[in-house]
Amino acid sequence: MKFFISILFLLFIIPGCVQKNRIPKSILAQQEMTGVMWDLIMADEFVYNYAVKDSSFDKKQESIKLYEQVFRIHSTSKEKFEKSLAFYQSRPDLFKAVMDSLRNFERKFGQTQSQTPFFPDSIKSKLKIKRSGPD
Repeated sequence: MKFFISILFLLFIIPGCVQKNRIPKSILAQQEMTGVMWDLIMADEFVYNYAVKDSSFDKKQESIKLYEQVFRIHSTSKEKFEKSLAFYQSRPDLFKAVMDSLRNFERKFGQTQSQTPFFPDSIKSKLKIKRSGPD
């Protein structure tokens, strides 16, 4: 009888635990999510730092443009990103891994001495940031 109960346990309980950590296909993988979030943070940093220098700079419009570029670079959409973010926020164990990866990105590609945003090569070459006037 104990053997039968053990078999039932293995067949029903263990697969449920394994499935618990699976990420649905409609959700960005953890590495993808980290990359998108990092690039969005860098876009925000650019807008914030550039807006200080230029009072005619439309922060909201520029943020929208940069966010759209980031989503295109990562072959995703705003909707998929928001759905993925909601999924990870509902799963603190998985969200912690994403946030830890962001901290590692920060250590690796952190701010330069001048405190202007540093874009890793993956995004720097793809973002088309228009500047008007002197730096």
